[in-house]
Amino acid sequence: RLRLRATIGTLGGLTADAIVEQELLFSVNRPPTAGMLEVTPLEGVALNQTFSLQAYQFLDDDLPLTYRFGHCASARQTYLGGSSVASTMLATLPQGWIAANFTYRLIVDAFDLHGASNRAVRSVTVLPYSKPTGVTWAEVVTQSLERPHHNSTLNATGRQSTLQVATSVAKALNFASNAEDFTDLSLSRELIVEALVPYVTSTISADAIEGVCSALEMITQVPMEVSRVLIDHTVKLLGRMTNATVVSRPISSEPATAIAW
Repeated sequence: RLRLRATIGTLGGLTADAIVEQELLFSVNRPPTAGMLEVTPLEGVALNQTFSLQAYQFLDDDLPLTYRFGHCASARQTYLGGSSVASTMLATLPQGWIAANFTYRLIVDAFDLHGASNRAVRSVTVLPYSKPTGVTWAEVVTQSLERPHHNSTLNATGRQSTLQVATSVAKALNFASNAEDFTDLSLSRELIVEALVPYVTSTISADAIEGVCSALEMITQVPMEVSRVLIDHTVKLLGRMTNATVVSRPISSEPATAIAW
């Protein structure tokens, strides 16, 4: 609690009959108590390993608590999605940087009802993805993008999964060997952006815009592999986001499943 007191007096000085005082007492919100982030396993291979993230021991009187998972690599912070009351998430994570032995930090921010937050951090090692011999990158992209919609329609969850898969595969492409077929790599990027076009509808959340922009940045990171088709799809996406109505993303009560970029 904070106490604020104001005293007003005459210009000639403060006298007993010339003082006005007003005192206010108000409370200041405190963030949730420090919690922990559990990650299982602590080491895996990009695109192949599913990681389980769980936040626990965050306490606060102002409920409900909401959680937002992400990762920090190469001095950059990226969230896996929007806030959710779910304290767990399944994620397929991108590989780490060679200079850091493929290790980086996973984070979870816990928010109380008024927006005050606290953070927990855990290190994870994600080894590079190795494309199987005889398989093209275009095939890897196609197979990966089919996974979120297996036995389901393109609903909200499917769209979010498509976005996460797209950014994850794009990260793998950026680490592909220079000896790879240029045409295959270029086509693969076109397929990723094409899959994102239906994701941007007439109404879109701020979280979704953030995710699409991060995905496009990752997909277009290698200029030599950016084709005219890729540019056309990118411009189309940006145009749709410009004309879309931005809405607040509802807090989800479902367990989160994501693939990070």
